[in-house]
Amino acid sequence: MSAGMPTQGYRGSVWKVERPGPAMAPLELAAGKAPAPASSPVRQAAEAWQALGCPAGLLWRDEALAQAERWAATHPAEVGEVESDFLQACREAERGLEREGHWGSLLRGMAALALAGLLVALGAWWTARQESASLAAAKAKAEQQAAGAQAQVSETAQVVATLVAVTESFSAAQEELKEEKHWLERQIGVERALKLAAQSQAALAEDRDLALLLAVEAARRLAAWNRSGAAADQVAAALYRALGHPGWRVWQSPAGLEAAARRSTPAWAAPDGQRLLSATPEGRLGLWDVATGAQLVELEGGGAISLAAWSPDGRRVAAVSAGGQELAAWDQGGARLWQLSAGALHYQDLVWSPDGAWLLAVRDAEMVLIEGEGGREAAVWRSALLAEGAPPALQWSSDGRRLAVATELGVEAYDLATGACLAAPHAATDYAAAGNALPGATARWDEGGERAMLADLDAAVALACGLVRRELTPAERASYLGAEADYRDTCTRPKLAE
Repeated sequence: MSAGMPTQGYRGSVWKVERPGPAMAPLELAAGKAPAPASSPVRQAAEAWQALGCPAGLLWRDEALAQAERWAATHPAEVGEVESDFLQACREAERGLEREGHWGSLLRGMAALALAGLLVALGAWWTARQESASLAAAKAKAEQQAAGAQAQVSETAQVVATLVAVTESFSAAQEELKEEKHWLERQIGVERALKLAAQSQAALAEDRDLALLLAVEAARRLAAWNRSGAAADQVAAALYRALGHPGWRVWQSPAGLEAAARRSTPAWAAPDGQRLLSATPEGRLGLWDVATGAQLVELEGGGAISLAAWSPDGRRVAAVSAGGQELAAWDQGGARLWQLSAGALHYQDLVWSPDGAWLLAVRDAEMVLIEGEGGREAAVWRSALLAEGAPPALQWSSDGRRLAVATELGVEAYDLATGACLAAPHAATDYAAAGNALPGATARWDEGGERAMLADLDAAVALACGLVRRELTPAERASYLGAEADYRDTCTRPKLAE
């Protein structure tokens, strides 16, 4: 160790730093002056280091430097420029030694790797030499083993065949279990649907909305493969009772037509629920018996239609042609009462007044008031809401004196007597969709187009959701549905501004 380098001695649990610095001439005190206070070890080492020309051998490191750093941190007032320079030089020297140690370790590691690589290469060479000597013997042995392996091939093939058979048997058992699980799920769904249908019928007398919602929940629990048969008939019966048309039923196609593609056309039910307005796929417009599917009467001059509305008393029906440019009305005997043409415009919605005397129609951005008996256009209003192109919904007030058009953008109301647009519509409860009490459904036809088949449960669910005025409350869901799922709406419907 160089002269002046601090030495470290371990005594008990404390490191003691001994600094046997170089021989130095004693400092002579000025005559008559008291000796200066004892300086710190750091100052003494710093002064000696500076006095000797700042040699690297006098710099502290490791534990000595750590102790000096702690002293400087706790005695900042005693740290002068000499001490600061000394400590900074110690730090830099220690970092330099660390870097040298790092590079030395790296070089030693590289040398060790090179030596290891050389040894591996020598080992590989020696191994290759030994293997080449025994290659001939190994080849002979391999030929003998190949003969034995050939004999084992046939045995292995037999084992593989056995494994394949076991796997196929296991797969078949899994499929059977899966089918059994599906059958149980269907049975559970049917039982829940039947229970909800019975609850719907029980609630109908006091709460029609609740009866409709329970019937919809029942229908949705019947999977696609359960949409026919006794369970579907019971659910459909509950749904049609809640809709107010207990005479309706889903037409079951004949056994010979199950594999045939069935055609569908729009259809509208009369207020009495006994008649259905629809056109056959060939364009023959008529009234059809809901219960039997038989035609009651063919409408004069009719064809395919896209929109229709029954008068509240069921004595007249108005319909728009498939192209949307022709509007006509018929009596219940099939005679055409009148026909109008929109020219380049298109009819988009129809609704009868509560007394059946007037028909209100949307014709692009216009609302047209038409006499129900003669077809005369009595008034035309141009609506700012309709000009925006949003789908319209026409409504009459319950007293027949006002009418309104509603879209997703808002509501406009008009006075029938003056034709004035009201500044603000009356309460929403003052308006009702008179006539065409139920939205359009779907009629299905047999192969000959002779019998109309009422829409399936999906269409009936859509009708119910169009009529219901609320959703199940959380308490009702818990009571009737239990903990089947988180709360959700039974029917999701757009809400128009009031």
